[in-house]
Amino acid sequence: MTWCIDPLCLVWALLSTALSQLWVTQTFSIIGRH
Repeated sequence: MTWCIDPLCLVWALLSTALSQLWVTQTFSIIGRH
């Protein structure tokens, strides 16, 4: 994770991190169902 001084960049970094974690969680959930 890259640290940014720009608030907008920081928000984008946090958002992308949260989205990737959510995607991984959903993927494992779908795999676990099969």
